Amino acid sequence: KKNKYILLTGDRKLRTASSKDGVEVHGTIYILDNLVTCGILSYERAIEKLNLLYKSNSRLPQDEKEKRLALWTTALNQSKSVMARKDYAMKDLAGSGFNAKYPPNYELNGRLYNGYKNGVEETLFFDFAVQGYDLYFTYKGKAYHFLSEEDYVAYCDEKYTTEYQRFSDGNAALEQFEIDGKSIIELIDELKDVEPI
Repeated sequence: KKNKYILLTGDRKLRTASSKDGVEVHGTIYILDNLVTCGILSYERAIEKLNLLYKSNSRLPQDEKEKRLALWTTALNQSKSVMARKDYAMKDLAGSGFNAKYPPNYELNGRLYNGYKNGVEETLFFDFAVQGYDLYFTYKGKAYHFLSEEDYVAYCDEKYTTEYQRFSDGNAALEQFEIDGKSIIELIDELKDVEPI
């Protein structure tokens, strides 16, 4: 309590006593939720592990199992139908999208920029890479334009009509497109006028 740690336990008596004492308490399902949210555990594996967990412990709340099975099954089906962004565009328990490869950190950064350090990170890692917005930014006075399509992303001209370089998805563009020998991610603090289009 003094250190504001989270207690992970399946012991009902310890859980009840700790909660009454003001300690944040969670169980095994919480761990699965976080593994899925961080992209460490796929929806498919999470469903498999959740079913195994409930098979071995019948005292777990059935409604929590059904809620997660419905959410993860829907997310799994959606991820199979989307070609681009399929490996990292995830949804949390509330149904909000996030970038599992470059996840937001609400504890460190708060909610102002949806868990990212600033508006630039939010635009790049969420609006562009997950939501699929087109992207505009400047670097050393030169403008850069990226077109986001369902199955690829392209570096293009200012009218978004001529494509110069294609990438499989938004994260790939952020990692592989180079300016002065550095990726967009490496230049993130030097970018200006970063806007989703």
